Amino acid sequence: TKITRLMRVTPPVVALPAGGRTVLQPIAVDDVVHCITDVLASGPHRRIVEIGGPDHLTYEQVARTVAAELGLRRIFVSVPATALRMMAKPTGTRDALNLVSSHSVTSVSSVVEGFGFHPRSLAGNCGYLEEY
Repeated sequence: TKITRLMRVTPPVVALPAGGRTVLQPIAVDDVVHCITDVLASGPHRRIVEIGGPDHLTYEQVARTVAAELGLRRIFVSVPATALRMMAKPTGTRDALNLVSSHSVTSVSSVVEGFGFHPRSLAGNCGYLEEY
């Protein structure tokens, strides 16, 4: 949703921190809810449960997918993350930049192996972003 809002307020250019090479693993909110519900239903345990969507995608791939799904025509420009940090407000914007400047992934099969269902991929599941 942050990528969507960014694309809507800064048309027609989208900045790609660190060249858009940071690897992410988007997961649908409904899939996260399914996983949390299953963990809570299974009772207390002492382990970390890692979840992620079915694809490892670069920030650029995520941004381009969102733009395409929403029908937005944008120009994607690589910007050093350090330059964006210097321009960022001292609030949550810096935290968001830190997030997209470091890889954030787990196994692409984590949800299938841990919860027994296939999470939805980003492509084709961006319709809800129209609201943002």
